Amino acid sequence: MPPVRPRKPMPEPAVDRRERLRNGLHAAWEAFIVLLVCINLGLILFDSLFAVQPINRLIAEWLPAFHQRYESLIHRNFQVIDLGFVAIFILDVILGWTVALFERRYARWYYYPFAHWYDVLGCIPLSGFRWLRVLRVGSLLLRLQRLGLIDVRRWAIFSVVHRYYSLLLEELSDRVMVRLFS
Repeated sequence: MPPVRPRKPMPEPAVDRRERLRNGLHAAWEAFIVLLVCINLGLILFDSLFAVQPINRLIAEWLPAFHQRYESLIHRNFQVIDLGFVAIFILDVILGWTVALFERRYARWYYYPFAHWYDVLGCIPLSGFRWLRVLRVGSLLLRLQRLGLIDVRRWAIFSVVHRYYSLLLEELSDRVMVRLFS
């Protein structure tokens, strides 16, 4: 009887490798945008605090060189700096929409802005809409979860959010059932 050779593992299909590479590129771009969002929101928060007079005076007393430099370089030009971030975010929405069209992610070409409403509204440079940019973090976490790079289900915050989400759904479904039967 001839010796039994161990089987070689089947090579991973090229399509799966391309899909993982594409998802990895999407995740890298998304991570870059999330980094920009964090920088932008941190700058917005600090500039808002800088405008409060007691904090402004405190910074001027403790760090006079920093205060002078920040006042002249960033605080006076804050709108222009924020519009630079907005331009990058608009470019990201247009690029994402174009990629979604070529990848045929949605049934119609105009579904993208509805699926990514938080990105579209986050591009509007009004204070109420700027905070929607934080939702990009959630989209990045979902993509990293799909790639298998992280497991969000093991995080403590996930169990807390999932518990309250389940309670909310249970309450809503109970109320719907009561309405249906009454």
